[in-house]
Amino acid sequence: MTTSQNYVLYNSTTDAQYHADTHWGTQSLINTLVTIADEYKTIFPAAPPLYINDMSLPWGGLFDVNHDWRVPHKLHRCGNHADIRKVMIPENNRRKFLEIVCKKLSFYCLKNNHHIIILLPAVKLIG
Repeated sequence: MTTSQNYVLYNSTTDAQYHADTHWGTQSLINTLVTIADEYKTIFPAAPPLYINDMSLPWGGLFDVNHDWRVPHKLHRCGNHADIRKVMIPENNRRKFLEIVCKKLSFYCLKNNHHIIILLPAVKLIG
């Protein structure tokens, strides 16, 4: 996946030391993320772009998030999940953003303190 004017592929400097290439996903996930970002920026043209954080590694498998090879990052193994950094979405825009996400997905999205997690069924990984 490549960056566009409506979204940024984000990876913290610390995380990039361990996994520099974290933005792989199924074509369905990539299409969904692009569509969500495009609709969001149409509604909020002055807002910063969406920050897409972890998706999947090129070969899939476990992210070594805490650098101990344990399983805190369970959802990013097959290219069918992506984190969008909630903290980069202005607070006044978040409700509408979630409406866009939930309207686009036939599955569901989860929220935690820092990310909105997009979930889709898995297929073949592409970059």
